[in-house]
Amino acid sequence: MTRPPRSLIVFLLAVTLVRLAAAAIIPLSEDEAYYRLWAEHLQLGYYDHPPMIAWWVRAGMAVAGDTPLGVRLLPVLSAGLALTLPNPDRVHARPPFRGAVGDARTGD
Repeated sequence: MTRPPRSLIVFLLAVTLVRLAAAAIIPLSEDEAYYRLWAEHLQLGYYDHPPMIAWWVRAGMAVAGDTPLGVRLLPVLSAGLALTLPNPDRVHARPPFRGAVGDARTGD
C-alpha cells in the first residue's frame, strides 16, 4: 500500500480541527442532548438505540468535560480517522480484464 501524500494528511488534520472547533461552539441539538442524558446512566441498551453512542459521549465528557465538545469529541475524531482508511474498492481492485476482444466491461 502506498503512503498518502503529506499535503493530504495536512488537509485531513485541518478539516478535523475545524470540525472540533465547530463541535465546541455550536450548541447541542435535541438528539445530542438526549444522548448526553444516556451517558449519565450507562446501560447495555436503550429504548431506540444500541449503547455505543452513550459510551462514546461518556468517554468524550471524561476528556473534555460536560460541554458540547465533550459530547461530540469521539464522533468527530472517529470521522477524521475514517477519512484516513483506505477505500476497499481501490485496495482490492484488479486491472481491467483484457481478453481477445478487449475490455469485457466497456467493449473496447
